[in-house]
Amino acid sequence: MEPVRQTETILLTDGTSGLPVAATLVSDLSVAEMAAVDTEWLPFLQRAVADAVARGVSRYDLPEHKHWEWERKGRAMGSESAAFGVVAGSEMQAVMIVRTDKTCRLLEQSGEPMVYVDYLATAPWNLAGMVAVPRYKKCGRRLIQAAIGFSIDLGFGGRVGLHSLEQSESFYISQFGMQDLGSDPTYENLHYLELTAGVAISQI
Repeated sequence: MEPVRQTETILLTDGTSGLPVAATLVSDLSVAEMAAVDTEWLPFLQRAVADAVARGVSRYDLPEHKHWEWERKGRAMGSESAAFGVVAGSEMQAVMIVRTDKTCRLLEQSGEPMVYVDYLATAPWNLAGMVAVPRYKKCGRRLIQAAIGFSIDLGFGGRVGLHSLEQSESFYISQFGMQDLGSDPTYENLHYLELTAGVAISQI
């Protein structure tokens, strides 16, 4: 089952004022929309990375996803994949691609269907390490909540899994209660994290 194209009003946090601001969650992004993300994000990210390096920021502290190209990822999507985005201020603030053909690894739900988060990133102007003041906060949180909601809609109980970039591990564990199953030698030694149905319900 793929998500039907729809929009939903959600709330982000304005990075300057700290006040709630309305945004739009969009499901079933097109390849053209993901190509537009590259056009908007990549030049800004390249400049931000160059500035960070000039300031002496370690390469280990640069965004681990700085080489991602969303159009290419969109074109590689199969029928088991779907893309979601968060739009605010007429710009895409975050993008996520999920898959529905994976099964759980945690012992208590081993073999059960889940939504697997393949890729997730926020716009470079929302990254605290790249800009002095992020434009918007909670973009990533809203996308994980969307993944949980999609899992529920599919009858998967809210179960979600993903391989996390090292910089994001603490976010997924502390913010969502995902369980860390350790590094996965079959997936670039990234840590595999999984959310149970019981915990997922409390996150939406």
